[in-house]
Amino acid sequence: PPSQYTHMPEKVKELLRRWDEDGSGKIDLKELEDAAKAQDSMRNTMQWMKRGMFFLIALLCVLMAGMFAVCFAATEAGKEFHVGGGGGGTKMTSTSGEVVQVGSSDFSATRDGVLRARSSSVCAEPDASFAGGCRRLSEAEHVPVQVALAVQ
Repeated sequence: PPSQYTHMPEKVKELLRRWDEDGSGKIDLKELEDAAKAQDSMRNTMQWMKRGMFFLIALLCVLMAGMFAVCFAATEAGKEFHVGGGGGGTKMTSTSGEVVQVGSSDFSATRDGVLRARSSSVCAEPDASFAGGCRRLSEAEHVPVQVALAVQ
Protein backbone atom coordinates (compact mmCIF):
# COMPACT_ATOMS: atom_id res chain seq x y z
CA PRO A 1 0.00 0.00 0.00
CA PRO A 2 1.20 3.56 -0.68
CA SER A 3 2.53 5.50 2.28
CA GLN A 4 1.05 8.93 2.95
CA TYR A 5 3.43 11.62 4.16
CA THR A 6 1.17 14.66 4.61
CA HIS A 7 1.06 14.28 8.42
CA MET A 8 4.92 14.43 8.78
CA PRO A 9 7.07 17.47 9.66
CA GLU A 10 7.72 20.00 6.88
CA LYS A 11 11.38 19.01 6.27
CA VAL A 12 10.41 15.35 5.80
CA LYS A 13 7.56 16.40 3.49
CA GLU A 14 10.01 18.32 1.27
CA LEU A 15 12.25 15.30 0.97
CA LEU A 16 9.40 12.89 0.24
CA ARG A 17 7.84 15.30 -2.33
CA ARG A 18 10.94 14.81 -4.45
CA TRP A 19 10.27 11.07 -4.50
CA ASP A 20 6.54 11.50 -5.16
CA GLU A 21 6.59 11.51 -8.96
CA ASP A 22 2.83 11.85 -9.54
CA GLY A 23 2.25 14.47 -6.79
CA SER A 24 -0.48 12.41 -5.11
CA GLY A 25 0.85 12.93 -1.58
CA LYS A 26 1.54 9.21 -1.32
CA ILE A 27 4.67 7.22 -2.13
CA ASP A 28 3.95 3.88 -3.76
CA LEU A 29 6.34 0.97 -4.37
CA LYS A 30 7.40 2.13 -7.87
CA GLU A 31 8.36 5.59 -6.58
CA LEU A 32 10.30 4.03 -3.72
CA GLU A 33 12.14 1.73 -6.16
CA ASP A 34 13.00 4.71 -8.38
CA ALA A 35 14.39 6.58 -5.36
CA ALA A 36 16.52 3.56 -4.40
CA LYS A 37 17.82 3.26 -7.99
CA ALA A 38 18.69 6.97 -7.98
CA GLN A 39 20.57 6.50 -4.70
CA ASP A 40 22.51 3.53 -6.12
CA SER A 41 23.29 5.49 -9.28
CA MET A 42 24.57 8.41 -7.19
CA ARG A 43 26.77 6.07 -5.11
CA ASN A 44 28.19 4.49 -8.29
CA THR A 45 28.87 7.93 -9.79
CA MET A 46 30.70 9.01 -6.62
CA GLN A 47 32.91 5.90 -6.73
CA TRP A 48 33.88 6.65 -10.33
CA MET A 49 34.59 10.27 -9.42
CA LYS A 50 36.86 9.16 -6.56
CA ARG A 51 38.72 6.79 -8.90
CA GLY A 52 39.06 9.53 -11.50
CA MET A 53 40.38 11.99 -8.92
CA PHE A 54 42.92 9.43 -7.67
CA PHE A 55 44.02 8.77 -11.27
CA LEU A 56 44.45 12.50 -11.96
CA ILE A 57 46.49 13.03 -8.81
CA ALA A 58 48.71 10.04 -9.69
CA LEU A 59 49.11 11.37 -13.23
CA LEU A 60 50.05 14.81 -11.89
CA CYS A 61 52.73 13.25 -9.65
CA VAL A 62 54.17 11.27 -12.58
CA LEU A 63 54.24 14.37 -14.79
CA MET A 64 55.95 16.43 -12.09
CA ALA A 65 58.58 13.70 -11.59
CA GLY A 66 59.11 13.62 -15.35
CA MET A 67 59.53 17.40 -15.50
CA PHE A 68 62.09 17.22 -12.69
CA ALA A 69 64.02 14.46 -14.49
CA VAL A 70 64.04 16.37 -17.80
CA CYS A 71 65.20 19.59 -16.10
CA PHE A 72 67.93 17.70 -14.23
CA ALA A 73 69.10 16.00 -17.44
CA ALA A 74 69.11 19.30 -19.34
CA THR A 75 71.14 20.94 -16.58
CA GLU A 76 73.66 18.11 -16.56
CA ALA A 77 73.92 18.13 -20.35
CA GLY A 78 74.54 21.86 -20.40
CA LYS A 79 77.47 21.76 -18.00
CA GLU A 80 80.93 22.38 -19.36
CA PHE A 81 82.54 20.35 -16.59
CA HIS A 82 81.56 17.77 -13.99
CA VAL A 83 82.75 17.24 -10.43
CA GLY A 84 83.36 13.71 -9.33
CA GLY A 85 85.47 11.66 -7.00
CA GLY A 86 88.08 9.33 -8.29
CA GLY A 87 90.89 7.38 -6.74
CA GLY A 88 92.86 10.60 -6.10
CA GLY A 89 90.06 12.67 -4.54
CA THR A 90 87.52 15.07 -6.00
CA LYS A 91 88.32 16.31 -9.50
CA MET A 92 86.66 18.61 -12.00
CA THR A 93 86.70 17.13 -15.48
CA SER A 94 85.59 18.55 -18.79
CA THR A 95 82.99 16.80 -20.92
CA SER A 96 85.85 15.15 -22.83
CA GLY A 97 87.28 13.69 -19.58
CA GLU A 98 90.27 16.02 -19.17
CA VAL A 99 91.00 17.41 -15.71
CA VAL A 100 89.98 21.08 -15.49
CA GLN A 101 92.66 23.33 -14.06
CA VAL A 102 91.46 26.17 -11.88
CA GLY A 103 93.22 28.91 -10.02
CA SER A 104 96.49 30.29 -11.32
CA SER A 105 97.41 29.04 -14.74
CA ASP A 106 100.86 30.58 -14.28
CA PHE A 107 101.86 28.70 -11.11
CA SER A 108 101.50 25.20 -9.74
CA ALA A 109 102.06 23.59 -6.35
CA THR A 110 104.44 20.66 -6.12
CA ARG A 111 103.72 17.63 -3.93
CA ASP A 112 105.76 19.10 -1.07
CA GLY A 113 103.73 22.35 -1.20
CA VAL A 114 106.16 24.62 -3.08
CA LEU A 115 104.56 27.08 -5.53
CA ARG A 116 106.56 27.19 -8.80
CA ALA A 117 106.13 29.03 -12.09
CA ARG A 118 104.75 26.76 -14.84
CA SER A 119 106.92 28.36 -17.55
CA SER A 120 109.50 31.04 -18.04
CA SER A 121 106.91 33.22 -19.78
CA VAL A 122 105.18 34.14 -16.51
CA CYS A 123 106.49 37.67 -16.78
CA ALA A 124 106.08 37.99 -20.51
CA GLU A 125 103.93 41.11 -20.07
CA PRO A 126 105.69 43.44 -17.60
CA ASP A 127 103.50 45.34 -15.15
CA ALA A 128 104.77 48.86 -14.52
CA SER A 129 102.98 49.07 -11.15
CA PHE A 130 105.38 46.52 -9.61
CA ALA A 131 109.01 47.23 -8.75
CA GLY A 132 110.52 44.54 -10.93
CA GLY A 133 108.01 44.95 -13.75
CA CYS A 134 106.38 41.58 -12.95
CA ARG A 135 104.47 40.13 -10.03
CA ARG A 136 106.72 37.99 -7.90
CA LEU A 137 105.88 35.45 -5.24
CA SER A 138 108.80 36.55 -3.09
CA GLU A 139 111.30 39.36 -2.91
CA ALA A 140 114.12 37.15 -4.09
CA GLU A 141 113.53 35.26 -7.33
CA HIS A 142 115.32 32.12 -6.19
CA VAL A 143 113.28 31.60 -2.97
CA PRO A 144 110.03 29.71 -3.59
CA VAL A 145 106.90 30.42 -1.58
CA GLN A 146 105.77 27.54 0.67
CA VAL A 147 102.00 26.85 0.63
CA ALA A 148 99.93 24.64 2.94
CA LEU A 149 99.48 21.03 1.87
CA ALA A 150 95.97 20.03 0.92
CA VAL A 151 94.27 17.60 3.28
CA GLN A 152 92.66 14.62 1.53
